[in-house]
Amino acid sequence: AISQGSPSTPSQRRSYATTTTTPPTVTTQQQQQQQQQHHHDDDESEIRRLYGNQTAVEFVRMKDGTQRDYEFMGKVYDLDTKRNMLPRVLSLLEPLKGVKNGARIDLYDHSLQAATRALRDGCSEETVVCALLNDVGELLSHQNHGTIQSEVWSPLLSPHRHWELATP
Repeated sequence: AISQGSPSTPSQRRSYATTTTTPPTVTTQQQQQQQQQHHHDDDESEIRRLYGNQTAVEFVRMKDGTQRDYEFMGKVYDLDTKRNMLPRVLSLLEPLKGVKNGARIDLYDHSLQAATRALRDGCSEETVVCALLNDVGELLSHQNHGTIQSEVWSPLLSPHRHWELATP
């Protein structure tokens, strides 16, 4: 779950788990997708410029790979991550559907509620995303789901948010 520290105003004290299940909508979503596609095209052109039509490395054993092979793999991996991170992350929410663990709503709806409330309260994008993904580790370990999240998302989180997630 997401800790809010020591809130000082009533709106900050509000729980992010409300009864609204409508996910937030971004009005500039199409513009963002077009910009991302342009960046992906630039990245792909850079890979082609550096590596020609190469689509895979030749080696089978890791010890046989060259620096160039590993640089190629790193660039392809980075491009794949840019293209597919969002759908992969959002797919982590699907298994939460129907899991109620004694609650009135399932973890999927709870995740949408938490993110919607954070967005409506004007929280940072990082907080909204953390609210959305706050229970993806729940299916692995109820007691440690915050720690699981903080470690998985640590490269993408500020130190403060990492600490909040990791602290029980």
